Amino acid sequence: MQYMVDNLLEKLTSYFFFFRFKVQFIYLCCLKKISNKKERK
Repeated sequence: MQYMVDNLLEKLTSYFFFFRFKVQFIYLCCLKKISNKKERK
């Protein structure tokens, strides 16, 4: 039982880090687009 719980926690943490990385990546892309629009004006 304990092994399954540890396994689940491990998967959850890896998913969490992966998700956070994607969010940061998208956020940075959005910032670049916004700054580009401001420069064009």
